[in-house]
Amino acid sequence: MTSTHRRESANFMLKNIVSPNCLVHQFVQQYLMLQYIRDEEENHQERKNKLVRMLFGGIE
Repeated sequence: MTSTHRRESANFMLKNIVSPNCLVHQFVQQYLMLQYIRDEEENHQERKNKLVRMLFGGIE
């Protein structure tokens, strides 16, 4: 994914989650929650990939 795609993806997610008329502290809270969710999803995928490699590609 290019940096432009990442930026567009982030903008899309923020626009769908955060209301344009929210207060700054609400925006920050929502942004931090979004970031936490994305980190958890990435960590889950990394653990899953590692498990698959261990099961089918030999032990690291």
